[in-house]
Formats: sequence, C-alpha cells, structure tokens
Amino acid sequence: MTLSTARAARAARAVLAVSALRRLLLAAAVLLPAAVLGGAGLQRASIPAMTAVFEAVAPDLAVRRMRVQAVDGEQRVTVAVTLARTTVIGERVMLADPRGEATAFTPAGHALVAPLVAALAAAAWPARSRREQVLRLGLWLPIGWALLIIDPSLMLASTIWQLLVDGAAPGTSSLLGSVAGFLLGGGRIVLGMAVAAGIVGICRRKPAPG
Repeated sequence: MTLSTARAARAARAVLAVSALRRLLLAAAVLLPAAVLGGAGLQRASIPAMTAVFEAVAPDLAVRRMRVQAVDGEQRVTVAVTLARTTVIGERVMLADPRGEATAFTPAGHALVAPLVAALAAAAWPARSRREQVLRLGLWLPIGWALLIIDPSLMLASTIWQLLVDGAAPGTSSLLGSVAGFLLGGGRIVLGMAVAAGIVGICRRKPAPG
C-alpha cells in the first residue's frame, strides 16, 4: 500500500466516523426528549399488554393492580400480585390465599435504556440508502415498543418471584429470579445492541435500490 493510498484510507475512515457521530447526535437529539416526555405515557397506555406479559412469564402469580405513577418525582411501574394457584417451591407448598398480596416497583425510565440503545446504534451504523434507513425505523418502532413493555414486566415478575423463592427455599436460584440481576447488570445495553445488530442485519439482506 502506497503512502497516498494509506492516507486516502485514513481519510475515508475519518469521514465515516464523523458521519456516524453526526447521525448518532441527531438521533439522540430527537429520541432522548421524546422518550423522557412520552415513555411513561406509552407504558401507561400499555398496562394491559404489560399485565399479560407478567402473567405469561410468571403463571403462578395473578396481577391485581399494575400502574404507572409518579412517586417522589419519579415515574414508577408498580404491581400488586397474589398467588394464582397452589404453588410448590422447593419442599414448601404455598396455598393461594386472596388475603395475601406482594408488591414491587421499578423505575419506568429504566425500560427506556434498551430501546434507546437499539435506536441510537442502528442510526449510527452506516446505511446504503435512504430506503434502508426507513426500513430500520420501521423495524425499530414495534420492537422498541415491545422492549418498553416487556422490560418492566420481566423486572417486576423476577423481583417478586425471587422473593418467594428466598422465603420458601433460601439459597435457591431460579431462571426467572435471575432476570432482574441480568437487567440491572448491563443486560439492557446488551439487549439493545443485539436488537440493533438484528435490525441492521435484516435490512442489509434487502437489496439496495439501483
């Protein structure tokens, strides 16, 4: 490789980096305010879907109330549940009792992390055409909404289930109970990057317009 070729290659990489940074900043300028202003409202409108996800991943629990509400200036997703049926955890049999109730909450804003990471990463990645950019946006919208409602549902179900496991069989771990630790330990960023890679990969399979 000649000196002029190396310089041209470095210049091309610098242009790509600047272009990616510009797209990232533009996407952040649009998405971050929209997420902060509208995220909790979208979750509030999606309570039935969030309840369905909760009860699907934790069928031994029945949701009595799930709300998105402001507490001390913070938007929170709160849930109150009871046992849906007689449940066996370890060697302990737990009888369903309508008088029993467990509650938990998670900050609503935490659920914005994975969708925003996915959107920003997908926006920063170079696109071959405007059509590909539109395809990425079209894929991200439903996936971002799904992440927004699945995250708090999993977090709350995991938290309450692990509390039950800790009470019935101390020292025992469970797959559902470990989800909260994964999300809190950086799992949302990993999930967002994986979603972005999937979106880019799917769009790249489609032929670019001539």
